[in-house]
Amino acid sequence: MNIGFGWIIAIGCTIGGFLWLGGHAGQLWVPAEFLIIFGAAVGTLVASNKWRNLKSLFRAFFQNFSAIKFWQRCQLRSALFDV
Repeated sequence: MNIGFGWIIAIGCTIGGFLWLGGHAGQLWVPAEFLIIFGAAVGTLVASNKWRNLKSLFRAFFQNFSAIKFWQRCQLRSALFDV
């Protein structure tokens, strides 16, 4: 739970500070840069792992973020993180 609030605060303060210093919100949305950065990250992930590992990774990713008991898992992880 605290991790989610931490992300919200961090992103909010970053964007708020950017706008406070005279930046324009439209400058933050650059789809071409997102495509380049995320494409390079996914390409590197695929190139550096075996298909067996990639299948396990994607299966675990989608199971982790499925709607079934999502909040219970988040609370468990935050409790384990606090320990």
